[in-house]
Amino acid sequence: MMTSHSNETLRDFCLNRSEDAFRTLVREHSPVVYGTALRKLGGDRAAAQDVTQEVFTLLARKADRLGSVVLGGWLYRQACRRAANHVRAEIRRKRREVLAMEAMVSAPSNDALDTRFLDDALVALPAKDRDALVLRFFEGKDFKLLGSTLGLSEEAARKRVARALERLAGNLKRKGVAAGAISLGETMTGYGQTQVPSQIVSTVAENALRSGAVSSFAPAFSLLVPVACGIVATSLVAGTVRQLPAAGPPSPTTATPVSNRRPQPDPAITSNETSLEQLITEVKQANSKPRNTLTALQLGVLFDRIDPSLVPEFIRLANGRMTAGERVSIYPKLLEKWLAADPKAAMDFVLLENVGKQVDGHSSTNLLNNLFAAWVRRDRGASESWLLENWENPVLRAEAFEGSLRNFLVTKLVDERFANEGIASAFELIQQIPDIEDQAAALGGIAGLNTWEQSWSRGDRRKWLDFHEALKSFSDAGLSSDLSRSFWTTLSQERPDEVLEIQRMAEPLDRFQISLGWLGVKYLPGEMTPTLSGGYTRRSTPVTDQTGREAAALADGLAAGLTEYQVLGEIGRVLIDARSSDECFKWLDARLGEMDVDDVLAAKVRKLANASGWSQGQEMIAVDWARRISNDDLRVRLGRGAFRKALSRSPDAAAAYLGSEGLPSELAAEFQSILDETP
Repeated sequence: MMTSHSNETLRDFCLNRSEDAFRTLVREHSPVVYGTALRKLGGDRAAAQDVTQEVFTLLARKADRLGSVVLGGWLYRQACRRAANHVRAEIRRKRREVLAMEAMVSAPSNDALDTRFLDDALVALPAKDRDALVLRFFEGKDFKLLGSTLGLSEEAARKRVARALERLAGNLKRKGVAAGAISLGETMTGYGQTQVPSQIVSTVAENALRSGAVSSFAPAFSLLVPVACGIVATSLVAGTVRQLPAAGPPSPTTATPVSNRRPQPDPAITSNETSLEQLITEVKQANSKPRNTLTALQLGVLFDRIDPSLVPEFIRLANGRMTAGERVSIYPKLLEKWLAADPKAAMDFVLLENVGKQVDGHSSTNLLNNLFAAWVRRDRGASESWLLENWENPVLRAEAFEGSLRNFLVTKLVDERFANEGIASAFELIQQIPDIEDQAAALGGIAGLNTWEQSWSRGDRRKWLDFHEALKSFSDAGLSSDLSRSFWTTLSQERPDEVLEIQRMAEPLDRFQISLGWLGVKYLPGEMTPTLSGGYTRRSTPVTDQTGREAAALADGLAAGLTEYQVLGEIGRVLIDARSSDECFKWLDARLGEMDVDDVLAAKVRKLANASGWSQGQEMIAVDWARRISNDDLRVRLGRGAFRKALSRSPDAAAAYLGSEGLPSELAAEFQSILDETP
């Protein structure tokens, strides 16, 4: 629900189309919208003004359909989304077509944290958490008023904010930002206090009201009324403009309908190569102009002249005439146009022609990912079928992000199914993936293995338990155990109180699995500390009771009916990821004869060998683990594989390893023979 004041003002606008009410909404909420856009756009005031106009124009059109949303939170999210659109379109420079504005203010800065990361992390929060933080820190509401707005008690509102800050810190940590060392509350306080010049407020409100009054014309031309002053494009291709009359309500008897003012593009080009060549020239000329709304509309009109079926012909002709920068700016937009008309044909073309390589000189990773994501939003079923049909395509199998591109794409689909339909639907999709390891990778977002997706956070206790149960039927017991351990480790670190409650009610064998998850936790979030600004800060602390956790896991495993030999083996598989190599070696040496040490060592070597994007020296770490295996055949086989990878990555380091102290003679001989065979 909205604040009572915003609620009443918005209701007044919806029922009476009160312009005064709408201007009040713009005046009250534009500091948050404009300030957010400034941060996201790196201080580009003209582009931030564009975003502010777009957001309030959208509000004018959708006001009747907003229902019970928290208006401040909704406006903040729209500002983030539309600012991101501007960034992707590279609209970052000050517009040259508009009159200079006075009394502009600088974008707020913060040396402790890149605020663009903070906004991205904030947008990724669940709506109820994001709304609470926006109301508390952006709009400056005290906990009593915040609670009243959200339908909570004052104390519950305080806890909601504390938990939301905790989750925000977690999102930032996963992005590599040390959020635990700063005060997030202090950082965000004042975000909603950006001064917006009164002229901007007036212009935004006026243009939004004009645009909002007409809802039937195409969205592509919703910004024909410019942001900063009264100019509109009357001939986008020619680039001419005319001055609007002085601001004021249009005369109902003389005003020309907006739809009639829309420039009419030339008839669509459908086959003539000469026409396409000429159009390429015009596109290049338009693209060379400053990045602004007018240029974007000019390009849109030019793209309208291309029949979607001729996009591949356009791209083939343009490859020899356009620079890499022009291809980056133009190809994605053309392909999006084709995708809307015939998504399968567009995706097949990008895959077959490897268009992404033509754009950035490397691979189709980013282009394919963006187009596929747009297709998923329109038709998830068709996009799933296409991905599975092309599963073995080399472009999709290529390494991307933290695995292959196909794994990255299917993970998003699995996570959407899990979040919206449940684990049964997610498993229905992964069972269509032919390779068992790819199936496990597709579950990485739920299990907490991926940094790009944390769909476990979009679940609740019921979904978590459903996932735990579903893993028991996974066809590969080893991968199932790995997924289960990662899942409970992630939940134990991020939701410790809820996991403890689940563990208390679990059956013995399930309790043991959860204990293994606890054992894998390296850091725990510390207590929330209030700051002078009314916010909270939290520092992550390393786990200090590892011995106690290990003893608890051993006790739970024995209580579940497992032998000590079996339990120690499971504990060892957790510790190889949770502790340093030296600590693990000491632990394993102390348990020789009590467990299958070779099995744990081999598991670590295979995990290192299968990891994508090896870091410098990681290959030698794999060899270090392999050389400790007691089984001669297994030691040589795994050591040989690890050494070959090390040699391909760093020949000098691999050669130097032959002189390392304590290297078993048979391994030294094997490694030397590999060196002798290598050109």
